[in-house]
Amino acid sequence: MTDTLIPEWTFGERLRKARDEAGLSTDDIARATGKTKRAVTSWESGERIPQFGELRLAKLYSEATGVDYEWLVTGRVRTGSR
Repeated sequence: MTDTLIPEWTFGERLRKARDEAGLSTDDIARATGKTKRAVTSWESGERIPQFGELRLAKLYSEATGVDYEWLVTGRVRTGSR
């Protein structure tokens, strides 16, 4: 299996990109994650990085936006087969 590196975006930029591509607002993501709109905007802007226990946020973003969880967390997408 090969890892493909896609553009070098920060975690926050990937969160924002996923939300934008899904056509969702920060309010929509706040509702989907159970967090405040302020928390969502601070993560997307890079002002605040989610703590380890908050990485569940990426899973919720993935579910809300349909974007791959691994890409949100690492910026990489696995391609190919074993």
